[in-house]
Amino acid sequence: MRMLSGRGSKPLPADGPSLSGSLPSGTSFRLRIVAYLVLFSLLPVGVAGWAIARQSSQSEIARVDASLNAMLRAALSQLEMTLGQAERRAETLAASQPVRRALRARDPGALRAHARRNPNSAFYVETALLGGRAPAPAALATSVEAITGERVLGRVVVSVPFDRALAAELRRASALAEGDELVLTSGGSIVQGVARGAGLRISGGDPTDVDVDGVSYRAMAASLGTGGTASQLIVLRPSKTIDAAGRDVAWRVLLGALAALGAIALLGYAGAPAIARGRLSQQQRAQAARVLEHVGDGVVLVDRGGVVRFWNAGAEAITGLAGEAVTGKKLNEVIPGWRTVAALIPVGTGTARLREPARAKTVPVEIDGTEFWLSLTGVKFAEGTVYTFRDLTEERRLDELKSDFVTTVSHEFRTPVAAVYGAAVILEERGDELEDEARAELLGIIFQQSDRLARLVNDILVAGQLASEGLELVGGAFDAAALARSVIDETPVRLRNGVPIDLHAPADVPLVAGDGAKARQVLANLLENAIKYSPDGGRIDVALEPHGRFLRFAVQDRGLGIPHRDHERVFEKFYRADPQMRRGIAGTGLGLYICRGLVRRMNGRMWMTSEPGSGSTFFFELPFVQTPAATEALTRL
Repeated sequence: MRMLSGRGSKPLPADGPSLSGSLPSGTSFRLRIVAYLVLFSLLPVGVAGWAIARQSSQSEIARVDASLNAMLRAALSQLEMTLGQAERRAETLAASQPVRRALRARDPGALRAHARRNPNSAFYVETALLGGRAPAPAALATSVEAITGERVLGRVVVSVPFDRALAAELRRASALAEGDELVLTSGGSIVQGVARGAGLRISGGDPTDVDVDGVSYRAMAASLGTGGTASQLIVLRPSKTIDAAGRDVAWRVLLGALAALGAIALLGYAGAPAIARGRLSQQQRAQAARVLEHVGDGVVLVDRGGVVRFWNAGAEAITGLAGEAVTGKKLNEVIPGWRTVAALIPVGTGTARLREPARAKTVPVEIDGTEFWLSLTGVKFAEGTVYTFRDLTEERRLDELKSDFVTTVSHEFRTPVAAVYGAAVILEERGDELEDEARAELLGIIFQQSDRLARLVNDILVAGQLASEGLELVGGAFDAAALARSVIDETPVRLRNGVPIDLHAPADVPLVAGDGAKARQVLANLLENAIKYSPDGGRIDVALEPHGRFLRFAVQDRGLGIPHRDHERVFEKFYRADPQMRRGIAGTGLGLYICRGLVRRMNGRMWMTSEPGSGSTFFFELPFVQTPAATEALTRL
């Protein structure tokens, strides 16, 4: 840019007039330098404005992605509630006596009538659909078994179709912005929402740009059910809306930068380190928040007033309490007795790195009537206290079971070892003086107690092999009636304690598929348990009965029975109905665990019924050899 010029090609004389009218040539040169400096000073301002505008545009995209994520999470939460309502409807139908009678009778007419009265419901017996319609591909479904006692009568399926009502409900829950769209897809095609029938399938859970029926969108998707991307819930925002917002932000930033000129440049230069630090801090906080959402441990931030300010997904998963329901409340309102618990938790300080970090403390915490054993630790800083915890309830219960097991096994081993040792000492010291009958009796004690020790050790080994999937079974077929008779006949008279054992079996029982030796072990264990838990006597019945493709074994006693609260635990490892041996009933707590494991390995199932004081009945089923299930069982062995 020329600041001074003449009318021709010749320069003006040094003492001639200038455009300024009074400035000498030296001043003109200085003005020219100043102009250049001003121009060059504007360049960094423009570059800074362009960079800020670009960053603002990227921030707008990030804000849009966060908004899409929030709307998608809200819609998923509403869909989960809708599925929960469908599941409760299915449970109600499965518990209904009319439905159970129709399933038990396999009455298609009655089941179709129930389906008409209950939209989107279907009723199955085994795999056959007897009432209603199977859920459409564009639907989510929940299934509940109808059970009477231990018998599965059938299944009740309640579906949530991808219809307009569901789409409208999800739109309301997600609070879509103007121009946004919420669509449901099935098989890669839109079934509800904008451009129905158009193809749309998004892989992964990150925001992406898509084209739907010629229109560009920014999209975020979540897969529904277990079908990968077969069915998806997708939130869309038109790209033109995002671009317009980005351009608007960019222009505002650029105009502001140009208007401020040198002042903005100076402030920008002066404040650049602080801006960089602030941006880095913001990114670090955002990254920390994302990390905390994916940490399996519970993380809770409590302010100085004891109010919950942060409750991550791990805390939700462990306690079952949603963060929205907890945040803003005092922690002692959420967890009863928290003041007492807090006094036990080691709390460090966040003002500096601790040379010896506070060690976690495991304490019992009751939440909504359920006791949890949580390993807790805390760190205090200026804004409050951060508590981290993990659920050790199962580990503690397993430790207690292991402790009980060690105590029980020690007791079980002590008795036979003492008997063998005592008999051996007598034979060693007085063997020559004993009569043949006394010597034979001592040798019998050694044999019996050694056999008992061997069975104890074998049970422990088999339990370990079952847990590690290392137990091998022999495939084949066996005569169940003959096996049951031999098990009863081989039960020692000394064990029967005067308890009669009756066998009830059909005249002609087909061969059963499986490992005969393991089936014998299962039946012998159940029979021994029935005798042990019948200290006051009473008949024991062993029954064999065909049930469809399976043969059902049943061992019924009239003994002590099992409390209802323990019915779900009788097949657990180390469980014993009389852990303190108040009635003198010995055992390691591995027998029923081993029995169920062996039956399952032979493609069967096992269960029980019991009434305290009236006895118990244990059942297990194994397939016949001529059935497909039996062929599968033989293949697995």
